[in-house]
Amino acid sequence: MTWEGHFRVPTPPPERSSLIGTYGSNHDTDLYHIDATRRRRHAAVWIDASGMLSMTANVGVSSGRVVGPNVPVADGRWHHVAAVFQRGSGGAQVTFSIKVDHVEYALLTSVAGLVPLFEDSFKRAIAAAADTTADHISTILEDGYVKPLRAVRVHCSINVPAENADTMRSRLSTVPWVGGVVAKNIMNTPRMYNAIPTGPDTVVVTSQMTLPLVRVVGNARLYVDGFPGVGTVTYAPIVDNIGMDGQLVVGGGHKGRAISCEVSRFRLWSVALAPAQLQKLRGCVLPSLPSLVGGPWPHGLQASYALNGTRADAAGTGFEALQSVSGGRFIVGGSCSADRCPRTSPHGCLLVAGRELRFNSVDQCESFARFVHCRVAGSSRGRPAALTGCAAPLA
Repeated sequence: MTWEGHFRVPTPPPERSSLIGTYGSNHDTDLYHIDATRRRRHAAVWIDASGMLSMTANVGVSSGRVVGPNVPVADGRWHHVAAVFQRGSGGAQVTFSIKVDHVEYALLTSVAGLVPLFEDSFKRAIAAAADTTADHISTILEDGYVKPLRAVRVHCSINVPAENADTMRSRLSTVPWVGGVVAKNIMNTPRMYNAIPTGPDTVVVTSQMTLPLVRVVGNARLYVDGFPGVGTVTYAPIVDNIGMDGQLVVGGGHKGRAISCEVSRFRLWSVALAPAQLQKLRGCVLPSLPSLVGGPWPHGLQASYALNGTRADAAGTGFEALQSVSGGRFIVGGSCSADRCPRTSPHGCLLVAGRELRFNSVDQCESFARFVHCRVAGSSRGRPAALTGCAAPLA
C-alpha cells in the first residue's frame, strides 16, 4: 500500500499534527477502548513544530518510527511525500513464549486493571533483556495452569529491523537472566499479589521459555522528494484494518488540529511502490499505468484525487469523494500551474514545474510570464492575444 501526494506547508504547525494518516479528528484521546484495545490503532505521517516529518504505525503488532530527511517541509515550497507500507518483507519479529508460575490466570483477568499492569511489567523486563523499548513488544496471555501449578503463559513478539533479527534471537537465547528479570518485575508490583492465589509469601518464578524464532513481516517507509527517511517501522497489521479507529485524513487533522497546508494530486495505491516508481509520480502528469504498475485498476491505483476544483476520485474506481472537515477550499495555483503568476512576488514566477524565478514586483513577474508565454507557447494555447500580451510591446 502507498499513500502519496504533493504538499505545500507555508509555516510549521504550533504543535505536532498529522499530514496524512488514520489518526484523525473523530476522537480526542490517545486511548481507544473498543475490542478491549488499549491503544489507538493508526498509521500516520506527522509534521512537528519545526516542520520536520516522521512516520509511525501501531496497527496489529506494528511498531517503530521513521524520521524524514533532515530538511523541513514547512518552507512554502511544494514537496512530494510518500508513505509506503509493505507486507511480508522488510521487517522481522523475534517470537518466544515463557511461563510465569504462581500467577493465576483467572484472578489476573477478573480483577480490573491487572492485565495491563502484568503486561507492562513483563514488557519492561523483556525490553531490558533485549536492549529495546516496550513499544516494540507485544504479548498474548493464556492460562498455563497444569495441576497443581497455577501459571500464565505469555507469548511474546519483539519487532526488529530485518538485519538485526539474528542478533536479537542470539541475545535472548544466551541471556540466562531473562526469566529472573520478568519474575522480579512482577513481584515488585504490589497489586500483582491479587493474582497470586497463595499470597505474598509465594515467589513468582518463570519456566519453560521456548527457543526464540524469527518471523519475517513487513515494513513501512517514508520518502520526501524521493529521499528516504531514517529509522524502522515494522509493519504487521495481522487482522487489523489500518483505518479501523479513524478516518484517513489528508492535510492535517490529528485531534481536530488542522494545519496550514495545500494539497495537490493525492493518490492511494494498493501496492508498495519502489523509489523508481515514486520518482515518476513526482511530475505533473500521471505516468502510463501499464508501464508503471502493469496496468489500470485493479493493478495498483485505487484512488486519484487531482484536487483541481473537485474532490472526486479521478481514477474511476468507486472511491468516494474527499470530504472537507476543517473548512478546506480550492485556491488558484499549484505546483503544476505555469500559465499565471502567483499573487505575491516573493513566490516568483512558476515557469516550469519545480523551477521558479524571483522578481521585485508583481508587475515584473507578470511581464516576464507573458514574454515566456509568447515565445514558448505562441498562440498554440488558443488564448486571445490581448490576454497573452503578444499583440502589445512587452514591459
